[in-house]
Amino acid sequence: MDSTTFKIIAWNIHGGAGAQCKRRVRELVRTYKPSIFSVVETHCHFDRVSSFWHSLGYELIRESSAIGHYGGIWVLIPHVRDFEVHVVELYDQAVSVAIRHKGRSWVCSLIYTSPNLSKRLDLWAYLSRFRLRHSDPWLVLGDFNEIYTPLEVRTSLGKGWKMGIGLLPREAYVEVLARVYSDHTPIIVRCTVDSGDRATQPFRFQAAWATHPSFTQLVRDTWSKPPPSLTGKLKNIHDAATVFNKNVFGCINRWKKRVEHRLQGVQKELDYSSSESLCRFERALRKEYDDILFQEELLWYQKSRENWVQFGDRNTKFFHMQTIVRRKRNKIHGLL
Repeated sequence: MDSTTFKIIAWNIHGGAGAQCKRRVRELVRTYKPSIFSVVETHCHFDRVSSFWHSLGYELIRESSAIGHYGGIWVLIPHVRDFEVHVVELYDQAVSVAIRHKGRSWVCSLIYTSPNLSKRLDLWAYLSRFRLRHSDPWLVLGDFNEIYTPLEVRTSLGKGWKMGIGLLPREAYVEVLARVYSDHTPIIVRCTVDSGDRATQPFRFQAAWATHPSFTQLVRDTWSKPPPSLTGKLKNIHDAATVFNKNVFGCINRWKKRVEHRLQGVQKELDYSSSESLCRFERALRKEYDDILFQEELLWYQKSRENWVQFGDRNTKFFHMQTIVRRKRNKIHGLL
Protein backbone atom coordinates (compact mmCIF):
# COMPACT_ATOMS: atom_id res chain seq x y z
CA MET A 1 0.00 0.00 0.00
CA ASP A 2 1.25 3.50 -0.88
CA SER A 3 2.13 5.11 2.45
CA THR A 4 1.35 8.63 1.14
CA THR A 5 -2.30 7.91 0.39
CA PHE A 6 -5.34 6.67 2.22
CA LYS A 7 -8.09 5.19 0.08
CA ILE A 8 -11.48 3.75 0.91
CA ILE A 9 -13.50 1.79 -1.63
CA ALA A 10 -17.18 1.15 -0.94
CA TRP A 11 -19.24 -1.05 -3.24
CA ASN A 12 -22.64 -2.71 -3.26
CA ILE A 13 -21.30 -5.90 -4.73
CA HIS A 14 -24.70 -7.63 -5.14
CA GLY A 15 -23.30 -11.03 -4.20
CA GLY A 16 -19.72 -11.55 -3.11
CA ALA A 17 -18.92 -15.12 -4.18
CA GLY A 18 -19.21 -15.17 -7.98
CA ALA A 19 -16.27 -15.54 -10.37
CA GLN A 20 -16.93 -12.22 -12.15
CA CYS A 21 -17.27 -10.48 -8.80
CA LYS A 22 -13.89 -11.83 -7.67
CA ARG A 23 -12.29 -10.75 -10.92
CA ARG A 24 -13.56 -7.17 -10.52
CA VAL A 25 -12.54 -7.08 -6.83
CA ARG A 26 -9.08 -8.32 -7.74
CA GLU A 27 -8.78 -5.58 -10.34
CA LEU A 28 -9.92 -2.86 -7.88
CA VAL A 29 -7.38 -4.05 -5.31
CA ARG A 30 -4.58 -4.25 -7.86
CA THR A 31 -5.34 -0.82 -9.33
CA TYR A 32 -6.18 1.25 -6.24
CA LYS A 33 -4.71 -0.71 -3.28
CA PRO A 34 -7.40 0.56 -0.89
CA SER A 35 -6.62 1.07 2.77
CA ILE A 36 -10.20 0.01 3.58
CA PHE A 37 -12.49 -2.00 1.32
CA SER A 38 -16.17 -1.93 2.32
CA VAL A 39 -18.40 -4.51 0.63
CA VAL A 40 -22.18 -4.46 1.12
CA GLU A 41 -25.14 -6.62 0.01
CA THR A 42 -22.84 -9.63 0.17
CA HIS A 43 -25.51 -12.38 -0.11
CA CYS A 44 -23.28 -14.76 1.85
CA HIS A 45 -21.17 -15.09 4.98
CA PHE A 46 -17.53 -14.06 4.79
CA ASP A 47 -16.27 -17.58 5.64
CA ARG A 48 -17.26 -18.63 2.15
CA VAL A 49 -14.75 -16.25 0.50
CA SER A 50 -12.18 -15.69 3.25
CA SER A 51 -9.42 -17.56 1.39
CA PHE A 52 -9.98 -15.39 -1.70
CA TRP A 53 -9.59 -12.15 0.27
CA HIS A 54 -6.61 -13.58 2.13
CA SER A 55 -4.92 -14.24 -1.23
CA LEU A 56 -5.35 -10.53 -2.01
CA GLY A 57 -3.64 -9.59 1.24
CA TYR A 58 -6.80 -8.46 3.08
CA GLU A 59 -8.42 -9.46 6.34
CA LEU A 60 -11.87 -8.89 7.79
CA ILE A 61 -12.08 -6.60 10.80
CA ARG A 62 -15.86 -6.69 11.14
CA GLU A 63 -18.87 -8.28 9.49
CA SER A 64 -22.54 -7.43 9.71
CA SER A 65 -23.87 -10.75 8.45
CA ALA A 66 -26.23 -11.13 5.52
CA ILE A 67 -29.63 -12.64 6.18
CA GLY A 68 -30.25 -14.80 3.14
CA HIS A 69 -29.95 -12.45 0.14
CA TYR A 70 -30.54 -9.35 2.24
CA GLY A 71 -27.88 -7.06 3.68
CA GLY A 72 -24.39 -7.87 4.77
CA ILE A 73 -21.43 -5.54 5.37
CA TRP A 74 -17.77 -6.58 5.21
CA VAL A 75 -15.05 -4.16 6.29
CA LEU A 76 -11.61 -5.30 5.14
CA ILE A 77 -8.09 -3.93 5.64
CA PRO A 78 -4.66 -4.98 4.30
CA HIS A 79 -2.50 -7.42 6.26
CA VAL A 80 0.36 -4.90 5.97
CA ARG A 81 -0.67 -1.31 6.73
CA ASP A 82 0.69 1.98 7.99
CA PHE A 83 -2.40 3.12 9.89
CA GLU A 84 -4.34 2.23 13.01
CA VAL A 85 -7.97 1.17 12.82
CA HIS A 86 -10.47 -0.34 15.22
CA VAL A 87 -14.23 -0.84 15.31
CA VAL A 88 -16.00 1.68 17.54
CA GLU A 89 -19.64 0.67 17.00
CA LEU A 90 -21.60 -2.07 15.26
CA TYR A 91 -25.20 -1.64 14.11
CA ASP A 92 -27.20 -3.98 11.90
CA GLN A 93 -27.04 -1.38 9.08
CA ALA A 94 -23.65 0.19 9.82
CA VAL A 95 -20.10 -0.61 10.86
CA SER A 96 -18.16 2.35 12.26
CA VAL A 97 -14.39 2.41 12.60
CA ALA A 98 -11.89 4.88 14.07
CA ILE A 99 -8.85 5.59 11.87
CA ARG A 100 -5.51 7.20 12.66
CA HIS A 101 -3.16 7.88 9.76
CA LYS A 102 -0.19 10.26 9.47
CA GLY A 103 -1.12 11.99 12.71
CA ARG A 104 -4.76 12.56 11.77
CA SER A 105 -7.79 10.83 13.26
CA TRP A 106 -11.32 10.47 12.01
CA VAL A 107 -14.31 8.13 12.14
CA CYS A 108 -15.82 6.32 9.16
CA SER A 109 -19.26 4.68 9.09
CA LEU A 110 -19.82 2.10 6.34
CA ILE A 111 -23.52 1.79 5.55
CA TYR A 112 -25.98 -0.59 4.00
CA THR A 113 -29.54 0.57 4.60
CA SER A 114 -32.57 -1.67 4.51
CA PRO A 115 -35.05 -1.16 1.64
CA ASN A 116 -37.71 -1.11 4.37
CA LEU A 117 -38.74 2.49 5.11
CA SER A 118 -39.11 2.05 8.86
CA LYS A 119 -35.66 0.48 9.12
CA ARG A 120 -34.19 3.33 7.07
CA LEU A 121 -35.71 5.81 9.52
CA ASP A 122 -34.18 3.78 12.36
CA LEU A 123 -30.75 4.14 10.73
CA TRP A 124 -31.05 7.92 10.45
CA ALA A 125 -32.04 8.11 14.10
CA TYR A 126 -29.07 5.93 15.00
CA LEU A 127 -26.68 8.13 13.00
CA SER A 128 -28.00 11.23 14.77
CA ARG A 129 -27.23 9.64 18.13
CA PHE A 130 -23.87 8.40 16.88
CA ARG A 131 -22.81 11.95 16.02
CA LEU A 132 -23.49 13.08 19.58
CA ARG A 133 -21.18 10.36 20.92
CA HIS A 134 -18.19 11.10 18.64
CA SER A 135 -16.47 14.43 18.15
CA ASP A 136 -13.85 13.45 15.54
CA PRO A 137 -14.37 14.31 11.85
CA TRP A 138 -16.79 11.84 10.36
CA LEU A 139 -17.16 10.20 6.97
CA VAL A 140 -20.36 8.31 6.09
CA LEU A 141 -20.15 6.14 3.01
CA GLY A 142 -22.32 3.40 1.57
CA ASP A 143 -25.65 2.37 0.10
CA PHE A 144 -28.52 4.31 1.68
CA ASN A 145 -31.27 2.95 -0.63
CA GLU A 146 -32.49 6.52 -1.03
CA ILE A 147 -33.04 8.67 -4.11
CA TYR A 148 -32.83 12.44 -4.37
CA THR A 149 -34.83 12.80 -7.61
CA PRO A 150 -36.93 10.36 -9.71
CA LEU A 151 -34.14 10.44 -12.33
CA GLU A 152 -31.87 8.58 -9.95
CA VAL A 153 -34.03 5.46 -10.15
CA ARG A 154 -32.28 4.55 -13.41
CA THR A 155 -28.95 6.35 -13.06
CA SER A 156 -25.51 5.17 -12.05
CA LEU A 157 -25.41 7.83 -9.36
CA GLY A 158 -28.75 6.70 -8.03
CA LYS A 159 -28.74 3.19 -6.63
CA GLY A 160 -28.76 4.76 -3.16
CA TRP A 161 -25.12 5.90 -3.03
CA LYS A 162 -24.67 8.93 -0.76
CA MET A 163 -21.56 10.03 1.10
CA GLY A 164 -20.12 12.92 3.05
CA ILE A 165 -19.95 14.64 6.44
CA GLY A 166 -16.72 16.26 7.59
CA LEU A 167 -13.96 14.37 5.79
CA LEU A 168 -10.25 14.86 6.51
CA PRO A 169 -7.68 15.36 5.11
CA ARG A 170 -8.44 18.37 2.95
CA GLU A 171 -6.95 16.77 -0.17
CA ALA A 172 -9.55 14.00 -0.14
CA TYR A 173 -11.98 13.65 -3.01
CA VAL A 174 -14.53 11.17 -4.32
CA GLU A 175 -14.54 9.31 -7.63
CA VAL A 176 -17.35 7.18 -9.04
CA LEU A 177 -15.87 4.20 -10.89
CA ALA A 178 -17.35 2.29 -13.81
CA ARG A 179 -20.24 -0.07 -13.21
CA VAL A 180 -19.02 -3.44 -14.53
CA TYR A 181 -20.14 -6.45 -12.48
CA SER A 182 -22.80 -5.21 -10.08
CA ASP A 183 -25.60 -2.81 -11.06
CA HIS A 184 -24.09 -0.40 -8.49
CA THR A 185 -21.03 1.76 -9.06
CA PRO A 186 -18.00 1.42 -6.77
CA ILE A 187 -16.97 4.64 -5.04
CA ILE A 188 -13.43 5.49 -3.99
CA VAL A 189 -12.47 8.19 -1.50
CA ARG A 190 -8.77 9.08 -1.60
CA CYS A 191 -6.36 11.69 -0.31
CA THR A 192 -3.95 12.15 -3.18
CA VAL A 193 -3.75 11.61 -6.91
CA ASP A 194 -1.87 8.49 -7.96
CA SER A 195 0.76 9.02 -10.61
CA GLY A 196 0.02 5.64 -12.14
CA ASP A 197 3.50 5.51 -13.71
CA ARG A 198 5.19 2.12 -14.02
CA ALA A 199 8.56 1.16 -15.32
CA THR A 200 8.65 -0.24 -18.84
CA GLN A 201 9.11 -4.00 -18.83
CA PRO A 202 11.33 -5.86 -21.34
CA PHE A 203 9.60 -7.47 -24.30
CA ARG A 204 8.52 -11.11 -23.98
CA PHE A 205 6.03 -13.26 -25.82
CA GLN A 206 2.79 -12.94 -23.86
CA ALA A 207 0.31 -15.81 -23.59
CA ALA A 208 -2.50 -13.22 -23.37
CA TRP A 209 -1.94 -12.37 -27.05
CA ALA A 210 -3.47 -15.75 -27.95
CA THR A 211 -6.81 -14.57 -26.50
CA HIS A 212 -7.01 -11.75 -29.08
CA PRO A 213 -9.26 -12.77 -32.01
CA SER A 214 -6.77 -11.67 -34.71
CA PHE A 215 -3.54 -13.07 -33.28
CA THR A 216 -3.94 -16.68 -34.48
CA GLN A 217 -4.46 -15.53 -38.08
CA LEU A 218 -1.47 -13.20 -37.75
CA VAL A 219 0.75 -16.14 -36.79
CA ARG A 220 -0.58 -18.27 -39.69
CA ASP A 221 -0.03 -15.51 -42.26
CA THR A 222 3.45 -14.65 -40.95
CA TRP A 223 4.54 -18.29 -40.81
CA SER A 224 3.61 -18.83 -44.48
CA LYS A 225 5.97 -16.07 -45.64
CA PRO A 226 9.62 -16.66 -46.65
CA PRO A 227 12.33 -17.45 -45.72
CA PRO A 228 11.74 -21.23 -45.42
CA SER A 229 14.20 -21.74 -42.55
CA LEU A 230 12.89 -22.22 -39.01
CA THR A 231 15.13 -19.42 -37.70
CA GLY A 232 13.83 -17.02 -40.32
CA LYS A 233 10.19 -17.86 -39.61
CA LEU A 234 10.69 -17.39 -35.87
CA LYS A 235 12.33 -14.03 -36.57
CA ASN A 236 9.29 -13.03 -38.66
CA ILE A 237 6.94 -14.08 -35.85
CA HIS A 238 9.01 -12.07 -33.37
CA ASP A 239 8.86 -8.94 -35.54
CA ALA A 240 5.14 -9.34 -36.30
CA ALA A 241 4.31 -9.91 -32.63
CA THR A 242 6.24 -6.76 -31.70
CA VAL A 243 4.22 -4.69 -34.16
CA PHE A 244 1.01 -6.43 -33.04
CA ASN A 245 1.72 -5.66 -29.38
CA LYS A 246 2.40 -2.00 -30.15
CA ASN A 247 -0.37 -1.25 -32.66
CA VAL A 248 -3.15 -3.75 -31.89
CA PHE A 249 -2.87 -5.30 -28.45
CA GLY A 250 -1.16 -2.32 -26.86
CA CYS A 251 -0.44 -1.66 -23.20
CA ILE A 252 -3.13 -3.60 -21.38
CA ASN A 253 -3.40 -0.94 -18.65
CA ARG A 254 -4.10 1.81 -21.19
CA TRP A 255 -6.52 -0.47 -23.04
CA LYS A 256 -8.32 -1.27 -19.80
CA LYS A 257 -8.61 2.41 -18.83
CA ARG A 258 -9.85 3.32 -22.30
CA VAL A 259 -12.62 0.71 -22.14
CA GLU A 260 -13.51 1.77 -18.58
CA HIS A 261 -13.77 5.43 -19.64
CA ARG A 262 -15.98 4.49 -22.60
CA LEU A 263 -18.14 2.40 -20.27
CA GLN A 264 -18.53 5.34 -17.90
CA GLY A 265 -19.49 7.59 -20.82
CA VAL A 266 -22.14 5.17 -22.07
CA GLN A 267 -23.56 4.75 -18.58
CA LYS A 268 -23.84 8.53 -18.20
CA GLU A 269 -25.76 8.68 -21.48
CA LEU A 270 -28.05 5.90 -20.26
CA ASP A 271 -28.72 7.91 -17.11
CA TYR A 272 -30.61 10.45 -19.20
CA SER A 273 -31.79 8.60 -22.30
CA SER A 274 -32.34 4.87 -22.66
CA SER A 275 -32.01 3.14 -26.03
CA GLU A 276 -31.60 -0.46 -27.11
CA SER A 277 -28.43 0.33 -29.10
CA LEU A 278 -26.77 1.97 -26.07
CA CYS A 279 -27.76 -0.96 -23.85
CA ARG A 280 -26.23 -3.41 -26.34
CA PHE A 281 -23.09 -1.27 -26.51
CA GLU A 282 -22.84 -1.21 -22.70
CA ARG A 283 -23.16 -5.01 -22.56
CA ALA A 284 -20.44 -5.34 -25.20
CA LEU A 285 -18.12 -3.03 -23.25
CA ARG A 286 -18.73 -5.00 -20.04
CA LYS A 287 -17.81 -8.19 -21.88
CA GLU A 288 -14.70 -6.56 -23.35
CA TYR A 289 -13.67 -5.29 -19.92
CA ASP A 290 -14.06 -8.76 -18.41
CA ASP A 291 -11.93 -10.20 -21.24
CA ILE A 292 -9.21 -7.64 -20.48
CA LEU A 293 -9.17 -8.66 -16.81
CA PHE A 294 -8.73 -12.29 -17.87
CA GLN A 295 -5.85 -11.32 -20.17
CA GLU A 296 -4.24 -9.38 -17.34
CA GLU A 297 -4.44 -12.46 -15.13
CA LEU A 298 -2.61 -14.42 -17.83
CA LEU A 299 0.14 -11.79 -17.89
CA TRP A 300 0.72 -12.08 -14.15
CA TYR A 301 0.60 -15.86 -14.18
CA GLN A 302 3.14 -16.00 -17.00
CA LYS A 303 5.47 -13.52 -15.28
CA SER A 304 5.46 -15.67 -12.15
CA ARG A 305 6.96 -18.58 -14.14
CA GLU A 306 5.02 -21.03 -11.99
CA ASN A 307 2.77 -23.96 -12.87
CA TRP A 308 -0.26 -21.72 -12.41
CA VAL A 309 -2.92 -23.74 -14.20
CA GLN A 310 -3.54 -26.10 -11.28
CA PHE A 311 -3.96 -23.40 -8.65
CA GLY A 312 -6.82 -21.22 -9.92
CA ASP A 313 -7.80 -17.67 -8.94
CA ARG A 314 -7.04 -18.04 -5.22
CA ASN A 315 -3.33 -17.59 -5.79
CA THR A 316 -3.15 -14.32 -7.75
CA LYS A 317 -1.23 -12.58 -4.95
CA PHE A 318 1.11 -15.58 -4.75
CA PHE A 319 1.98 -15.32 -8.45
CA HIS A 320 2.44 -11.56 -8.17
CA MET A 321 4.84 -12.02 -5.23
CA GLN A 322 6.71 -14.75 -7.12
CA THR A 323 7.24 -12.27 -9.96
CA ILE A 324 8.60 -9.59 -7.62
CA VAL A 325 10.87 -12.05 -5.77
CA ARG A 326 12.26 -13.42 -9.04
CA ARG A 327 13.03 -9.94 -10.34
CA LYS A 328 14.83 -9.01 -7.13
CA ARG A 329 16.81 -12.27 -7.23
CA ASN A 330 17.81 -11.69 -10.85
CA LYS A 331 18.93 -8.09 -10.26
CA ILE A 332 22.68 -7.44 -10.23
CA HIS A 333 23.49 -5.22 -7.25
CA GLY A 334 27.23 -4.88 -7.94
CA LEU A 335 30.36 -6.38 -9.45
CA LEU A 336 33.57 -7.28 -7.62
